[in-house]
Amino acid sequence: MTAETSETLEPGRWVQSVDEFEAAATWLTGVDQPQLIALRSIAEALDAGSFQAALISQFTLIHRGLLARKPGEKAGGSGGGAAYDTAMDFGVWKADA
Repeated sequence: MTAETSETLEPGRWVQSVDEFEAAATWLTGVDQPQLIALRSIAEALDAGSFQAALISQFTLIHRGLLARKPGEKAGGSGGGAAYDTAMDFGVWKADA
């Protein structure tokens, strides 16, 4: 991390978001555990300061995949709307130069 990106989110924020998502995602089952474990592992790395674009990209990819499993929420193959209706908050994140 450079001095330019030394600002960090409050500790535990990514893991907390996973906890809240998992509690609300009542449609998920045991077959989703590998993705949930991966999501949590990435969240732990992000909370520990490994704030990299690749980790965020992987996090959102897994998150969208889990959201797509929600019954009645699939956008279909027509390029329709997103599987979620709120933007993800990345706080003070700045891309690496």
